[in-house]
Amino acid sequence: MFDFEQYKPLFLKANRALGTALVEDKLVTAEHLDLANARLLDMLRQGEFKQASLLNILLANPDVLKEGVLVQYQIDAHELSLINFTSYNLERSVSPETDFAACWATRTLPYDVQEEFVFLATNFYLSEPVRAFWQDIYQGKQLVWSIAGVADLGDALERVESRIGGSSIEPKTK
Repeated sequence: MFDFEQYKPLFLKANRALGTALVEDKLVTAEHLDLANARLLDMLRQGEFKQASLLNILLANPDVLKEGVLVQYQIDAHELSLINFTSYNLERSVSPETDFAACWATRTLPYDVQEEFVFLATNFYLSEPVRAFWQDIYQGKQLVWSIAGVADLGDALERVESRIGGSSIEPKTK
């Protein structure tokens, strides 16, 4: 069983850095971020790890943040591409050794490796700790980042985790 405490520091750093970047890039206000952070902590207390994400919370209110605006910003400002996993055969390309708990904590999926290149899809590209975490995992490899829609990445993670295995990400109970 996955021990949430192992990934809690990474999860919190990833979400905190994402929130800071969203405010600095003027995609959300500090007030909206404060409310979302409070909701995020509530979700963690309730053990909703897979659903808990600052981005999910902010996107739940389209008056706060629209996914299309965020995606377009990342494409324009960071020269990223958009990937859709609807018809992608992840079971053939995702490594069985993939740490799905780390994927959920960082909202990132390494979906293919080709020689010295690792292809990653993420919802958290704006979070420097997420990029640093995956760079550390794949030292010596060139990372090729893409943006995925929040629901699309969540569905892809669920699908590939259930088919090729991986760690359960339910928090341990006391």
